[in-house]
Amino acid sequence: MQTLIDKAITVCGGVAKLAVRLDVQANVISMHRGGRPLSPETASELAHVTGDDACEAAIIAMVFRAKGRKKQTLISIFKSQFEDISIEKKYL
Repeated sequence: MQTLIDKAITVCGGVAKLAVRLDVQANVISMHRGGRPLSPETASELAHVTGDDACEAAIIAMVFRAKGRKKQTLISIFKSQFEDISIEKKYL
């Protein structure tokens, strides 16, 4: 399954074109390599580019950037809104 950033790169025609579109030149390469987690804002922009649900992407990014107890709390809050919490793989 393609991640959201992979899909956005394909839609835009490459990493450089996506970086220009998002106005985040250096960060796209780092995000694509997994070295930098997607912010909720960036996840929403990527979802908009790909035609995916921007709100869902922001929530998923927010939940999976959280750490420790806060992450567990957020998962329990939002889990009922998603059929399968492994939906994170689609985005992150």
